[in-house]
Amino acid sequence: MGRSLKNADHSVGKLDHLKIFISRPSLFSNFFYIGQSCVHGHTIRHKMHHWCLPCAEKIYKNICSCNINHIDMSHFGYYFNLFKDLPTTLDPSECWPMCRNRLPVNLDRPRFSLLTYRSSYIQRAESLMLAKLVYYLFWGDTGALTVKRLCKDPTCWNPFHLKSVFNNHPYTNKIDPFLTKVDTEKLSKYNIDIKQKIYQPILTTRDFI
Repeated sequence: MGRSLKNADHSVGKLDHLKIFISRPSLFSNFFYIGQSCVHGHTIRHKMHHWCLPCAEKIYKNICSCNINHIDMSHFGYYFNLFKDLPTTLDPSECWPMCRNRLPVNLDRPRFSLLTYRSSYIQRAESLMLAKLVYYLFWGDTGALTVKRLCKDPTCWNPFHLKSVFNNHPYTNKIDPFLTKVDTEKLSKYNIDIKQKIYQPILTTRDFI
């Protein structure tokens, strides 16, 4: 008898839903919808927890990347200034302190404006903690799910100090690619390509065996 998403363990989240979908793509219309694009331009989201399906697969495959030219144009303005302060020489195990002139007044719980899954119907950006802002960019959009910080510094934006339920593998020791120089031609081409792309799952059933 087949497994049912209705009986999935929601405390584990979500990841079970991802596994089942990969092995049974016919469930797509029942559990996913086309909604607000994530920072990477994907629009396929989980109906209950609103995480981005392509992003969830990317995270599960342990792919951590940062490329300013691979950002959806609707999100670009929210991230552009932050790229000026990306620490390119620090060790992945260290905390990466954000430049103080980029931080809001409340340093204990810094928040930033960003488009979220709710933005398509509330018609505005939302205020998110720094952890989610960074996680969405380097790893992927987890929708309503929690992003946990492994260090104690609320101003740290080292992506390897952040995790969600989809981080099912040991972290790598580098970010690839790490590109912070804006190339308008590449940025434009990425946005055209991502809108025209027919979604193909990154994973196969064998990835879960």
